[in-house]
Parts: sequence; structure tokens; C-alpha cells
Amino acid sequence: MLLRKGDIFDFEHRGEVFRKIRQIFPVICGYLIPISFGMMLGWPSLAYPLLLHESNNPPVLINIDQSSLIAGFLMHGNSVGVLFSTSKYLGSKTMVFLCCCLQFIGWFVMFGANDIVGLFISRVSIGFGNGCGTGHLKRYIKETCEPELAEKLAHYIPVGINIGIVLIYTVGAFVDFKTMAIFGMMFPMLAIFTFGAIPKRSLSAKRSSVVKTMFKNTATLELDKIEDKLDQNKANESDEHQINVFQCLRDKRTRNGLLLIFLIVLMQQYTGGPANIVYNQIIFKIANNPHAKICSIIYANAIFFLIFTTISLKFVRNFPRKANLLVGSGLCVIIIGLLSLYYLLKEYRNFPRKANLLVGSGLCVIIIGLLSLYYLLKEYLLELSHLFVWSPLFIMILFNAFHTFSMATVPLYIILEKIPKRSRNVVSKFLVIHFSQSAVISTKIFQVLYAYVNMSVAYAFFVCVALAGFFLLLIFMNEYNVEEEKKLSAQKCEVTNTIEVITRL
Repeated sequence: MLLRKGDIFDFEHRGEVFRKIRQIFPVICGYLIPISFGMMLGWPSLAYPLLLHESNNPPVLINIDQSSLIAGFLMHGNSVGVLFSTSKYLGSKTMVFLCCCLQFIGWFVMFGANDIVGLFISRVSIGFGNGCGTGHLKRYIKETCEPELAEKLAHYIPVGINIGIVLIYTVGAFVDFKTMAIFGMMFPMLAIFTFGAIPKRSLSAKRSSVVKTMFKNTATLELDKIEDKLDQNKANESDEHQINVFQCLRDKRTRNGLLLIFLIVLMQQYTGGPANIVYNQIIFKIANNPHAKICSIIYANAIFFLIFTTISLKFVRNFPRKANLLVGSGLCVIIIGLLSLYYLLKEYRNFPRKANLLVGSGLCVIIIGLLSLYYLLKEYLLELSHLFVWSPLFIMILFNAFHTFSMATVPLYIILEKIPKRSRNVVSKFLVIHFSQSAVISTKIFQVLYAYVNMSVAYAFFVCVALAGFFLLLIFMNEYNVEEEKKLSAQKCEVTNTIEVITRL
């Protein structure tokens, strides 16, 4: 029987698809780590209304001051875990498997918790599993997947956290405390059984490494030159030559990038992102909304949270960084200002990258200001119309859009664009630790202000931070040359395609 040319092509195409599936499926199983972390991140919004009221007969009774402390242990675990995310004492597959086991233990402890210590242990275990496991998952992806596919798979790991938040907001609204923990246990358990049974290294990755060695003196050399230009640092740029913290601080380019990341993450976390997740239902209840659970589901599961993150990861690289941040922070001010207006009426009776960041942060300033004003005038607005109880929901959705598109996503690109390769290991860990600890502190500040003053003042604090950050970015952030990066990236893509053609010969 003779084979036609089309039959051979179809066979090769199916073989290529099968190889891709073999590489992608283990990574999808590994994505269950950030999904489990995202579920625990959104857990307080569903659990706190149950645990704060003795009338609900909760398994663990807590007070409002303990709420931010409990929330913080997840981020403490994440901060400690990231310090072990690049250790190579064990293989990447083994470390990912152990982190899945640790997250399962965390949810199991949550199921049996009868005091606050159990909640601490549960959240710190799941946080550590994510901080450590995500780093080793990236290493596993790099070891087992083809370079172009590996870059894409590693890029979308943060989406797993948002999937977890959507899941817990959706399911947790209709189940009790114990059932919520059982639901959380299912995901790390699934990861243990599926990821644990998968071979460590795919054949396609081995073949890719052999091909890379064969052609390292031809097309690969040209690719390395282009990558050196993209990194703007032609000396000591290999991944193997990672420098330590003190060397990073002595390097001017790394030091400037660190300061910029510190400022952007500070704005990101102190403008309401973590507090809106942790106290989501409480925020809607204070607005006198009788359907707080439904509002939480809409906030997370209107797929805004998930879609905004996915869109941001895909398209933010095309916008100037400074303009992005300025517009985003400005819109955040407007939207949170709407919420501020609500609280103002409530208390009335009783008393390019730079462009990207600047636009985003500027809008966030306005949005947060409106949110603060809304809560201040809440009671007066409710007298005008009862429909105003839905205002915080729509304001927060707007805030989420601009906040995610600017301040929440741009720091990931700042590392790739402004930090040398040799410093990225240290800077990535700094980003995670700063992100986690800022979330802890900002959530505590929000809890104290809304519990002991009022919700309007809590959001007014976020407005002040966003406004200060907006002007700092406007003054100190240099624009990144996106057009040059696009040209170099196109050259890199062309050379990569050439290597792939040679590989198939």
C-alpha cells in the first residue's frame, strides 16, 4: 500500500499534536497548585461572615481583629515558600508533588480545625505550597517542554490563582464551613494522583535538547545575540550565572529596576486589591445590600476577575508602561471615589509602560475616591433610591478592570524588560515577598479603619496611596522602548522558527 504525501503530512501533524498534549497535560495538573492557593485566598470572604457571629454556631469563633491576622498567614507561608522555590536538592517533579501534598494537608487541617491555631496552620501550609511549588513548576515546565511552549505555559500560571478565587466564590457561597474545606481538598488530591503518575521527562524535550546541542554553533548563536539585545546587557547574561542579593544591589540597572518594582507593587497592594478579596462579602453587607453572596459571585464569577487577568497578561506588553500605570491609577481613583461617595452619604447625618501605569493608576485613584465617597454618603443615597445598594458592585468591577490591567500586571513585564537575566532570580523572589507582605499590611490597615472608623476612611486611605504613587510614577519612571522590543522579538521569532524547521528535517 502506497502512502500519499497528504497521508504523511496528516501523520506528522497528529504526532505533533500528541507531543504537545504530552507536554501540556502535566503542567495543567501542576496548575492545581495556584488554583488551590487562589481558593484559600478567596476563602476569608466566604468564611468570615460565618466565623464572626456566634449565632451561626461556627466551628471556630473569631473576632474582627483576628480576621486580618488569619488572612496574613497565607501570605507569610507564600513568602517563606518562595525562598525555597529555586533549590535543586530534589528534582522539580518531586518538589511539585511534595507541595501538592502540603496543600492537601492544609485543607485537611482546615476541615478539622476547632480553634484559631488550626486556621493558622492550614493557611500557612497552603501558602508555603504555592510559594515553593510555583517556582518548581516553572522549572519543571522548562525541563519538559519545548522553549516556545514553556514560555507560554509559565506565563499563564497566575491565571490559576484567579480560577481558584472564582471557584471558591461560586461554590463557597452555597456550602458550609466543612464542605468548603472538602471542596478545597479535592484539587491538591487530584494533583497528587495525576501529577504523581506522570513521567518526569518527556521524549520531545529530550529530542529538543539534542537538537539544540547539534545546532548551537549555527542558528542558536544568532538567537543568543538577539536575546542579549533584548536584555540590554551583553555580559554575564546566562541563566546559570545568577548573582546574589548584595551583587544585585551593587548593580545600577538591577537596583533601579528593584526600586521601580517596589513602588508599583506598593501601589498595587495598597489601593484595595487584597482587601476587596478578603472582605468582599463584608463590604457589600456594610453597603446594606441584602444579596451580599450574590454580589461576591458576580464580582468574581462574572469572569471579570479571570478575563481581566488573562487579557492583561496577553495585551499589556503592547502598551507603554508609564501611560498604563497613570491611566490605571487615575481610573482607580475615580471608581473608588464613587464608592467613597456612597459612604459620604451614609455618614452625612451623623457627621507605552509608563503611560500604561500612569493611566491605570490615575483611573484607580478616581475610582477608589468615588468608592470612598459612596460609603460616606451611603444613607443619603439610599434615601434617594434603594437601587444604590448595587453601586459598590459595579464600582468595584470597574476598579478591578483598570487595577488588573495596569498595576497588577505590569510588574511581571518590568522584570523581563528592565532586570538583567542574572538578577531575575533574586528580583522575582523579592517581588513575591513584597507582594505578600504588602497584602498582609494593607489588609490589616483596611480592617482597622473600617472596623474602628468607617468604610469611607478605609477607601480614602487607598486614594491617598494611589494618588501619591501616580505622581511618583509620573516623575521618576522612564518609558520603555516597546517598538524596539517588538522588532527584536520578531527577529527572535524568525530565528526560532528556523531552528524548528531544521529540527523537523
